[in-house]
Amino acid sequence: MKQLKKGMQGILILGILLIMLLPIFYIVSHSLKPEKLISLLYTKEGNALEKLWIHPFSIHFEQYYRILFRSPQYLYLFWNTVLIVGGIVVGQMSVAVLAAYGFSKHKFKGSETLFFIYIVMMLMPFQVTLVPSFIVLKKLALLDRIGSLILPGIFSSFGVFFLKQFMEGIDEAFLEEGRLMGAGELRILLSLVIPMCKPIIVSAMILIFIDYWSMVEQPVIFISTPEKMPLSVYLSSLASDNIHIGFACSVLYMILPILCVLYGQEDLSDGLKITSLK
Repeated sequence: MKQLKKGMQGILILGILLIMLLPIFYIVSHSLKPEKLISLLYTKEGNALEKLWIHPFSIHFEQYYRILFRSPQYLYLFWNTVLIVGGIVVGQMSVAVLAAYGFSKHKFKGSETLFFIYIVMMLMPFQVTLVPSFIVLKKLALLDRIGSLILPGIFSSFGVFFLKQFMEGIDEAFLEEGRLMGAGELRILLSLVIPMCKPIIVSAMILIFIDYWSMVEQPVIFISTPEKMPLSVYLSSLASDNIHIGFACSVLYMILPILCVLYGQEDLSDGLKITSLK
């Protein structure tokens, strides 16, 4: 009976996995089809019989060639997106480490209230803070600049909440030993706290990267120049304008987040397990 139950669970998990991988397989397989066939499949040209013949065993790299060697806009927007998201990740984690250390190890009057406000801000959807953010960015003359995307992302409350929960569990004896040896608070943070928080920090960086890598609403509202848009907005316009290279763009767009998850898989798994126990 137990073996039957395990077998049914295995089949269920395999079915869910196949359903999750189906969109990726669909995109990758269509990225290897020639431009003429993609146009035939997704336009009104050709009859239904022709569209049923999709050449499953033919492999062409026309889409990738056009993107990498004949479409400078894609590469420009790709590196523009890397700059934006990289700035957000580095900036938010720098603020989060300092703020989380202060909230967890240096209690002050009103610290709990302030942290509660952080949690409320994290739970609020982007649409709630849209108007205040727009007004502030306009006053700072940051609209239609990449700073309008980086600055709000740096001061997001997610990283602070994520790290604070773990830092509260660090034994105070480790910190007191460092103070007795003459280390200042900055030295303790850099030499003791941050190495102990490595899985949590890596997990937070991966989650933040994936979240902002696919952002669409912020750039559409805060930026009006197409050349300053991230790649996520550019991909949304390919379905109507350049469907014949859209699949290859999507595949290349997925590579960097997948590599980040694979590279930090162990730390991400450990970090999520630790935070789930808090």
